[in-house]
Amino acid sequence: MSINDRPEIRETFAAFRHDEAELTYSVAGGEGVPARELIITGGR
Repeated sequence: MSINDRPEIRETFAAFRHDEAELTYSVAGGEGVPARELIITGGR
């Protein structure tokens, strides 16, 4: 699962393994803004 990297998300899914991804969010080919996602996988 991939979800926004926020402190409350990290707390909720603390029991699961996760990796971080830095990316750019954009809409309809616009300039975009930097963002971070958590990629959450199976338990520890």
